[in-house]
Amino acid sequence: MKTVSIEQPWVRSRNGWILGVCEGIGRRFDMAPGVVRLLWLLSVLFLGFGFFFYFIVGISLPVEGKEHLAYQPRILGVCARLARALNFDVGLTRVLAVVIALGSLGTTLLAYIILHFLVPNIEEKQIPQKQV
Repeated sequence: MKTVSIEQPWVRSRNGWILGVCEGIGRRFDMAPGVVRLLWLLSVLFLGFGFFFYFIVGISLPVEGKEHLAYQPRILGVCARLARALNFDVGLTRVLAVVIALGSLGTTLLAYIILHFLVPNIEEKQIPQKQV
């Protein structure tokens, strides 16, 4: 098993079954997509949050090959600016923002709007290219 690079972006696969989430996560962690799909199915059957999580990740992560588009602002551009400022993955930043916003029953929306005015607009981040 290879180690996971921090520089490797969180992306969805273009070749996935539905949104490419399981295959993208499998590639990220060097796991077979079938194992990730099995874990997802177990989370749906036994814990009940699998559909919810899959949808959030599916709308938050960029599709592989289109990572540069992920830094374009979506809603006020806060997640993209935070990711640039903190040198953090923008897809994972969006996943965390959505989970926190829903988990806090909307209280985070106020913080999101405040961050829109506080986080500086940093020039576009250079996305590291995969080395072959």
